[in-house]
Amino acid sequence: MSVIDRVRIENAVQRYDFALDLYGVSGKQRRGLRRELRGNLREAATHGGAREAIHGIGSPEQLARESAHAIRDPRRPAWSQGLSAAALAVAIYWTVVFYTAFTWMDAVIATGVEHEVVGRVSFLPGIEYRAQHTATSFSGGLTTSGTFALISLGIFLVVLALAGRLWRPLRRASS
Repeated sequence: MSVIDRVRIENAVQRYDFALDLYGVSGKQRRGLRRELRGNLREAATHGGAREAIHGIGSPEQLARESAHAIRDPRRPAWSQGLSAAALAVAIYWTVVFYTAFTWMDAVIATGVEHEVVGRVSFLPGIEYRAQHTATSFSGGLTTSGTFALISLGIFLVVLALAGRLWRPLRRASS
């Protein structure tokens, strides 16, 4: 088998593994499913080539969806989904903070004041904005306190719990 064929097979296996992870399949089960798919693809590649073998399984994502539904444990949290959503939520919060800082500093420049201005925005507690504008220069800053870090942590944990469905293991198994 050529190097290109091995790369094609590994690419299909990695796409399959990533999709299995997104569907909440545990690491131990994913390892076994990966091993099985890799073996099947290598065997099929010896008969007709890697392209035909990969084409024969169809979309690795669709195969992962079918495999995940066959072995899914409804009590397992969706860690990958939860972490992705939580990271996105914190990134959006920080983007709002920085966008607000630039907007606030722009407003200071627009007023034309010639001294240091310090202020806060009510919907973003724990953040202090500073700006100083003179005829020849401008300096601006953003100061955060522990409140900002706690809010970021709170957003992360709440979204992680909701998107990852962390309460699932607490449910009783249906008999």
